[in-house]
Amino acid sequence: AGRVDVTGKKGGKWVHRAYGAVAHMDVLTGLPASIAIQMIGEDKIDAKGVMGPEIIPDPDEFLGRLKEGGVRFFEGDDMTTPLDL
Repeated sequence: AGRVDVTGKKGGKWVHRAYGAVAHMDVLTGLPASIAIQMIGEDKIDAKGVMGPEIIPDPDEFLGRLKEGGVRFFEGDDMTTPLDL
């Protein structure tokens, strides 16, 4: 499982959001790299060299492929509310 906490200002007020991803560790570590390689092969990523994850051109597609691969996404501090992707 992995969790990301995001804090920042929205509309001038401080807000906090928590998101999580749950799957077996081999899926959480191997699947994102596999999807990125597939997207390179499909010419959906054309950058070269070492890149950060923000280089993925379509986050909805990337997250959708993770979901298809068995990763479950949640939001909220208690991580019980499924995140609708």
